[in-house]
Amino acid sequence: MKIISLIAAGVVALGWATASAETSPSAVTSGPPDDGTMPPPHVSVDVDPAPAVVPAGETATNVEVDTPPANVDVNVAPTLVPAPPERRQVRDSEPGRIYRSSVSPHGGGLFLGGGFEDFADNNLRSMTGVGGYWSARIVGGMRRIVGVEAAYIGNARDIDALGLSGSARLISNGAEGALRLNIPIVSWNQMSLIEPFGFVGLGWSHFNVTHSGVNTSDVASSDDIMTVPFGGGFAFGYGGFVADARFTYRKTYYNNLVSGGGNLDSWGAGGQIGLGF
Repeated sequence: MKIISLIAAGVVALGWATASAETSPSAVTSGPPDDGTMPPPHVSVDVDPAPAVVPAGETATNVEVDTPPANVDVNVAPTLVPAPPERRQVRDSEPGRIYRSSVSPHGGGLFLGGGFEDFADNNLRSMTGVGGYWSARIVGGMRRIVGVEAAYIGNARDIDALGLSGSARLISNGAEGALRLNIPIVSWNQMSLIEPFGFVGLGWSHFNVTHSGVNTSDVASSDDIMTVPFGGGFAFGYGGFVADARFTYRKTYYNNLVSGGGNLDSWGAGGQIGLGF
């Protein structure tokens, strides 16, 4: 009996010691105190869903369900913001753009030129030789159907009449403006221009007889007349270069140069070259 009592007491003591060890603070992993400043540890937990309960009399069907993990790192590609487009320099040969020269948006040019000229009246033609003329001209609207131009025109020729010295010359200087009708034809790269054109205008000229000494002839020493120039030609432009060739007829009014009669109507042909703008 005594031995049994001792065995029972030993069993009870052993059970008490085991229970105390399981509940002792030393059995819990120690860590820094949680004062609210430490974030909870990042713990990945794999959770197996509980097996579905199949009612009696029904056959279980295996369905695979992909459950996303609890902690997923998602890499999102940043939105690419396109860089602001570079300031694109407009090329002169772009469609819709016109080279800033002879084929500029409105088409203009500065010209210098000359040619030969003669009177249409037989009386004056018998007294004078074929003359030469020179011109300085500005043209606008070469790229348009309708354009304009303004010019300075001068010419000189010999004149031989009774009462004039043998060295006498007939000089004229004047200005005129004209309205142009163009047919502009531009190349595919917008660099070159070819253009038939016609024109009609209004002008003024001052004629003067020089080197005559004492003038006892029927030719006045000077005369101012009104002119109506008209004609046509052909223009060409490439890059900054422009040129044209033209035929001009000038109808004149208020002719008082020759007292015996005769007007100063004239015709001429020539060309000019210049720079476009």
